[in-house]
Amino acid sequence: MPEMHDHASMHGSTPHAAPEAPREPGARRRLKNHLIWPAIALFIICAITTAALGATNALTADPIAQQLALAKNEARQAALASATFEPVDLVALQVADPTGYADALGTGKRSFAEASYGKDADGGTTGLVVLVDTRGYADGLQIMVGLAADGTVSGIRILADTETPGLGKKISDDAFLKGLVGKTSANGFAVAKLATGDIVPVDAVTGATISSQAVIDAVNAVAKLSALLLKGGA
Repeated sequence: MPEMHDHASMHGSTPHAAPEAPREPGARRRLKNHLIWPAIALFIICAITTAALGATNALTADPIAQQLALAKNEARQAALASATFEPVDLVALQVADPTGYADALGTGKRSFAEASYGKDADGGTTGLVVLVDTRGYADGLQIMVGLAADGTVSGIRILADTETPGLGKKISDDAFLKGLVGKTSANGFAVAKLATGDIVPVDAVTGATISSQAVIDAVNAVAKLSALLLKGGA
């Protein structure tokens, strides 16, 4: 009987591999859902959080603004007592005399945030109160400076600062401010070790010369601004 041969062997080929099982139709969909739903959940959480923060800000914005306005008014009254206040148009002044305005500001990171004339009951000018935004050892130093009509420093109030606790924050202490308040600003002020001629020496806060200098520079700037206004620049 003739020998039987396997048909595949006779042709020198190997058996065909079994076809790959088809991928489960829902696997890709399940993977997609697995990735999408966390993203949707995160979006919803962010939206809710943003809405909550917006609502909180809306509720607190007015009270914060009112508190800031009260703090500024108290600082004006402390800097120039027994006066009503009339705003100074600083923009008009800067346009009218840009050179004088820049000279009043001096060098450094400093600006006049706002200014007001102090008025007596008869409408006469009793002085000037200016809020100065500046930098001490750190940014965020706001100083309200009051000058009487004769150029005497009538008061200083530190409204905000980020100075070093225990050092720079002592610029609010009377022990430092008394070197400025009640003194005439006609010749300017300087830290004691730098004062020459008629410049009024001021003892700096120990260990906080930079913070002290920022306050002194702010007072000098306000004195120059006052002189600019008095000469009719506004």
